[in-house]
Amino acid sequence: MDDEVIFMILRVLAPAMGALAVSIMLWVPLVLYVIARWRQNKEPQVDPQHGPKFALHYFGSIALHLTLGGLALLLYTLVSKESSDYKGDSYRAAAGFLLAGGLVLGITTGLRRFTNDDDRPGVRRLFTGFNLITAGAVTFFALVAGCQLLLMKSRSGDGIGRLAMVALLVYGGATAFLTLRMGKLAKPDDGPGAPPSIQPPVPRTATPATGLPVLGGGEFPPIKE
Repeated sequence: MDDEVIFMILRVLAPAMGALAVSIMLWVPLVLYVIARWRQNKEPQVDPQHGPKFALHYFGSIALHLTLGGLALLLYTLVSKESSDYKGDSYRAAAGFLLAGGLVLGITTGLRRFTNDDDRPGVRRLFTGFNLITAGAVTFFALVAGCQLLLMKSRSGDGIGRLAMVALLVYGGATAFLTLRMGKLAKPDDGPGAPPSIQPPVPRTATPATGLPVLGGGEFPPIKE
């Protein structure tokens, strides 16, 4: 199977894959919003910026995966053996993904600085976990496909092997980065929003009394006649 056939299959499956991705991005945030709202109700103080932060992280997650997909398409076009006509269309598609995804990702990241996202990172922790699961799943399937093609006797799957290699490189790097970020968010002592440490109460010591001591327990001695 050569690269032109692979690109033809990908273009046929692109509408179905796009519809599936859109449906996932529509119902998964609803579940995440219910979880975030439930966790918010358990906190002693209400977060007034909970809704704006959720919206920013939601669009930021879409932009992140759009950027990763554009980068993977760009790298695969570079290493593929397809014709120049197919490469020109692929380069333009990858550039469009990278431009749109990078622009939205930069805007949402900049706007999050004006919120209390650093002090109360609950929404950020939730979406970081979602992005980690998504990137990790793509990395896992790319690893399985690469290992299967590596052990094949024939060389008919070179195009798919290069696609698996590119996906493993791009999404594997994203998985490693998100894992490190999730590890930092999981430690409450490392973040600026960590609760203040409570010092144990210091026992109160009795202060020595000043002045003359009381004689006789405050009573006068009996007078002998």
